[in-house]
Amino acid sequence: MTTALVVGGIGGACAGWFRARGAAVVTSRALPLLADGGSVVLFSSVNGRHGGNELSGPACAVAKAGIIGLTRHLAKHQARRRIRVNCLAPGPVATPMLDRLTDEELAALRATIPLDHVTTADEIAETVGWLCSPAARCPKWSGKPP
Repeated sequence: MTTALVVGGIGGACAGWFRARGAAVVTSRALPLLADGGSVVLFSSVNGRHGGNELSGPACAVAKAGIIGLTRHLAKHQARRRIRVNCLAPGPVATPMLDRLTDEELAALRATIPLDHVTTADEIAETVGWLCSPAARCPKWSGKPP
């Protein structure tokens, strides 16, 4: 049995509803194989919380909101097995999706980020690693890990 399940990907344009459906199918098939006390990490986006923008479009917002809802459902229903279910919903990530923006578009996007920091894939990987680790079993903070 495995102790961690990471579902989703980083980068690229959202492809619509099939991403949320795909996450539901993968988790439904993988959860029986996951050891009690394990961890599931799903990927969403801030677009799932605020409705998207011109860069992501409405299909992305719908799909990512669905993943957030799936995360909440799974967290409640897997708690009896002590399986932690988390969802990462980052803002802009330094990927080829951002590379296609003009300087003006990138400046406008960065202006919407309170800390003016575009997340890197490495930062997301570190967070996923922490969420899957024993250290995340009883966090004493709210938000991003220290």
